[in-house]
Amino acid sequence: MELDEKRDLQKFRLKVGLIFFLLSAVFLIFIVRLFYLQIIQGGELRQMAEENQITKEDIPADRGLILDCNGELLATTILAPSIYALPNEIPDRDYTAEKLSQVLGIDKNYLLSRLSSGYRFVWLARQIDPSLSDEVSDLKLSGVVVTSEQARHYPQGSLACHLLGFVDVEGRAVGGVEQSLDKYLRGNPGFSLSLQDAVGRSVASSDNDFIPPSDGCTIKLTIDEWCQRVVESELAYAVENNQAQGGTVVVLEVKTGRVLAMASVPKFDPNQYKTSNPTTWKNPAVNLVYEPGSTMKPLIVASALEKGKVGAYTLINCKGPLQVGEATITDVLQHEDTLSVAQVITKSSNVGIARIAMDLGGNVILHYLELMGIGEKLGIELPNESCGILHPNWVKTKEGAAFTAFGQGLALTPLQLACAINTIANNGVWIQPTIVDSIYDGDNYLSLPEQKQVPVFSPEVAKIVTLFMEEVVTNGGGKLAAVPGYRVAGKTGTSQKTKENGGGYSENNFVASFVGFAPVEDPQVLVLVMIDEPRTHLYGGSVSAPVFSRIMGGILQYLEISPSITKPLTLPNPEVICQLPEAPHFADMTLLQIIKWAKSKDQTLYFKGEGDIVEDADLAGDEGNLQDYLTISLKEGDGVMPQVEGLSVGLAYEMLINLGLQVQTKGDGPLVVEQSPLPGDKLGEKVSLTLGFSLPQKKDVEQKSNIKLVSKKKNK
Repeated sequence: MELDEKRDLQKFRLKVGLIFFLLSAVFLIFIVRLFYLQIIQGGELRQMAEENQITKEDIPADRGLILDCNGELLATTILAPSIYALPNEIPDRDYTAEKLSQVLGIDKNYLLSRLSSGYRFVWLARQIDPSLSDEVSDLKLSGVVVTSEQARHYPQGSLACHLLGFVDVEGRAVGGVEQSLDKYLRGNPGFSLSLQDAVGRSVASSDNDFIPPSDGCTIKLTIDEWCQRVVESELAYAVENNQAQGGTVVVLEVKTGRVLAMASVPKFDPNQYKTSNPTTWKNPAVNLVYEPGSTMKPLIVASALEKGKVGAYTLINCKGPLQVGEATITDVLQHEDTLSVAQVITKSSNVGIARIAMDLGGNVILHYLELMGIGEKLGIELPNESCGILHPNWVKTKEGAAFTAFGQGLALTPLQLACAINTIANNGVWIQPTIVDSIYDGDNYLSLPEQKQVPVFSPEVAKIVTLFMEEVVTNGGGKLAAVPGYRVAGKTGTSQKTKENGGGYSENNFVASFVGFAPVEDPQVLVLVMIDEPRTHLYGGSVSAPVFSRIMGGILQYLEISPSITKPLTLPNPEVICQLPEAPHFADMTLLQIIKWAKSKDQTLYFKGEGDIVEDADLAGDEGNLQDYLTISLKEGDGVMPQVEGLSVGLAYEMLINLGLQVQTKGDGPLVVEQSPLPGDKLGEKVSLTLGFSLPQKKDVEQKSNIKLVSKKKNK
C-alpha cells in the first residue's frame, strides 16, 4: 500500500515538474519574443503603427510673386485642374481611354498605355483648361478623378519670357529668375497630422499637429513693363522686316546698372512652354556670344586716351590696306588717308583703330577689357550666364591687339557689350548690372548683394569719347539712330559670323548692332540692339540704328527725361494718313505736322510749354553747337484728340506726351492700330493705344472721323 502511494506521488511530482517546465519554456519563449518585438523590432513596429494610425497631409507653399518695378504682376500661382486615374478601379480601360482622348485631345494609345502600366495611380493630364475638366467630370468615368494642384501663371503671356523663365508641372524652375532665385520663390511646405482608427476615422487632433507653410518671397524686378513691351514690339518688327534669324535688345539705366528691359526673338509663352521649342528657353542676352565688330572701337580709343597714347586731335594714318603678320586689314568705306581720332570712330576705320591698338599694346588693351568684365561672368541674377570668349595670350600679340580693336577674335554676350559701353556713359565707371529691385519675405526686405563698381576711365576721357560717339549719330554711319529733341551718342557694328565648322568667317551671315545712350549732356538710358543674320540689309547703321531710335525715343519720353538740343536727321517714317504742307506756315500747322516736317527737312526742334496749339515758332542759333534750331512754343487749346493710328509707338508717344497726356498701351507691335479717345473727341487725362503690326486702311480711318488732321489749329 505504501509502495503504491509512493509511486503515485512520484508520478504526480513528475507531472507537476513537466508542467512547470513547459510553462517555464513557454514563458521564456514569450519573454524572448517580447524582447525581440519591443527592443529589436520596436522602432520598426512603432513606425508601422504610426503609418497606419497617423495620416500626414502635406500643405504646399504658395510660390512667391514676381513683379515689375512698378508693381505690375508678371508671375503668380493659381489652382489648375489635373486628371489622374486609379487603373484598378476602371472596368473598361479601352472605353475610358477613348472618351478621355476625345475630350482632352490626347492620343488614345498614350492614355491606354498609362492605364495599363500596372501602377495603382497615374497622372493622365496636368494643369489643363478648366473647361476641359468640367467635360471630364461630366463623363463620370469610374477610376478617373479630377483634382486641383498649384500651377504657375504668367498674366502677361510671353512678355519678358526669357527673364522670367517658367515652372513645369513637377514644380521644377527652368530658366530666368524662376530658376536663379528659386530658393527665394519656392517657400517651405507645411503639413498636418491626424490620428485615425481602424476604419480611417479621425479620433484626435491638436494645434501641435499642424505646421503652416511658409510662402515664397515676393520679388520685384528692375524691368519696367511698358519699356519691356515697347522693346519687344520694336524688336519683333525689326526681325520680321529684315528677315533675320533673331535679335536681342538690352536697356540699362546708366547710373545704376538696372536693367529696364531685356528682350530676344524668337520667344515663347511660359504658360504654354510644352508646345514651344526648348531652344527658345535660353536667354541670348546672357547666353549667346558674338563678335562685337566696330562697337569695340570706342573702348579702344578710350583706353588710348587714358594712357596718353593719343589726344583728342591726334591725326592717324588710315591708309590701307594694312598688313599685320599674315593678315590684311582693310576698310569697308573710302575715306581720307589721314583721319583724326574722332573721325576714326565716325568713319569706322579698321585700319586707323588697328594702328591705335598696336601702338597702345595688347597688354594694356587686355587690362581694360578685364576691368570691364569682358571674359568673365558679370554676376547678374540670371542663370547660365556665359563668360564670353577672350584669349588673353592672343590679345597680347600685335595681331591680336589689331583685330581685337575692331571686334574680331573675341566674343561677348550682348549684356557684356552693353555694360562695357555703359562705362563711357557713366563717367568712366563700370557698374555691375542687376535685374532685382527687392526681395520681400512677408516681414522684411532682404538685403541684396552690393553692386560692384570699377573706375575704368577718367570722367574727362569718358566725355571726350562720348562726343566722338555723338558724331557717329550726327555725321557718321549712325544717322538713323537720331532721336528728335535729344543728343544721342552711339556706335554701329557689323560683324561677320564664323562658319559652323570653324573655318574662317562666313561671307553671307552677319550680325548688325547699334549701341548708344542719351542724352549726351547727362546720360540716363543705354540701349543695345543686335539683329542676327538680317537679309534685307546687312549693316548696323541701316538695320539696328532705326530700332534704337524708336526704342530710345519712346523710353526717354516715358521716363519724362527733359529734351536737349540736337540736330535730328531724316528717319524712316511709317505710312500716315495726312499730307505735310509744302510751306512751313507754322501757325497753321498741328503738332504732328511740325514734328514730321522737321524730320523730313532735317530741322532741329526744341519745344517750350505744353499743349495742342502752336503759339509761336522762332528760328534761333546756338553758337556753342554751331547749329540752328526751331523753338516751338505750345499752349493749351480746347483739346481734341489727335489722329495717331498708323504712327509708330515712339512717334505717337512723343506727340501725346507733348500734349501733357498719360498714355496706356495694350497689345504688341510697333504701330498704333487703335486709339481711345477717337480722333476729334475731347481730350481727357489718359489715352489708351492698342499696338499691332498692321497699318489701318486709309478709308477705314476716314470713316471713323471726317477731320483732316490731329489737333486743333491756332485760332486766328
